[in-house]
Amino acid sequence: DDCFAEINRQQSSKNNPHPFRHLLLHSQMMRYAAAAVIVIGVIWGFILPVKPTVAFTDIPQLLREARTIYVSGQMSIPVRGTNAQNMEKCPFEYWFDSVNGRMRYKNASYEKTGLQVNYKQLETIIDEQYRMNIDLTNKTIHYNKLNDFHRSYIIRQNFDALLKQVFMTIQQSGDMKEIGKETINEIEHNVWRGTFSLPAPNCLKLEVKALFDPKTGNLGSLKIWQSCSDQELAIIEIDKVQRNIDFPADLFAMDAPADYQQLNTPQQAPNMYSPMSIGNYHHENYSLH
Repeated sequence: DDCFAEINRQQSSKNNPHPFRHLLLHSQMMRYAAAAVIVIGVIWGFILPVKPTVAFTDIPQLLREARTIYVSGQMSIPVRGTNAQNMEKCPFEYWFDSVNGRMRYKNASYEKTGLQVNYKQLETIIDEQYRMNIDLTNKTIHYNKLNDFHRSYIIRQNFDALLKQVFMTIQQSGDMKEIGKETINEIEHNVWRGTFSLPAPNCLKLEVKALFDPKTGNLGSLKIWQSCSDQELAIIEIDKVQRNIDFPADLFAMDAPADYQQLNTPQQAPNMYSPMSIGNYHHENYSLH
């Protein structure tokens, strides 16, 4: 057996005198082939760029399906106690956690008392069975108690209101058109413009400009303003919309800051709603009474 093995080894060596050179040549050819494939792929990518995978009109549905949402911007609101045409810009921020049923938002209001216009900034946190109301101007905190239904109701109501106020223009503005491109934070966005008019007697013509990333479905910015006759008024300006991001662990914490006056404690919190105090809730597909 040993003699036959030696004969076979010598015969194999004669047929392939440099086996390692053969393997090396094969390996080099594979590397050259792989490099050629990569180069061709890059060139082909320039010739045939990737088509957008997300449509501009998909934004509302993408937000409804998101795990978390963050929105920031400013909105023009009327000053209480004055003519409705007297508007002021107020910043706002929203954090929605649809998985855990939590929400946090900041907004503001203007109110005229005599000759003085007072500005008040408010913040609200909703998590589990409590709602924490923070008056950032007067530095006071007040708690309310919520059951699961009331918590879900408030979060859904605020989310639907935000979609309706901000993104209804995407659905109602039939002449939205892509007019160019702009860059935000080194990311190229498609620019969309459109207009739509509210029916009489409002005499309002709303104009929209949105920056949209078709690769991710993210909205870079959104501006809605009204023009009637020679007047223009910015209604909503959104500078950031983020989906499916991780929030800080303490974002929904309800611990009162040391320098704030605590009007009550979570243990003393009254029920925010009685069973009959919900009122009416209207959705595009149903109503709750």
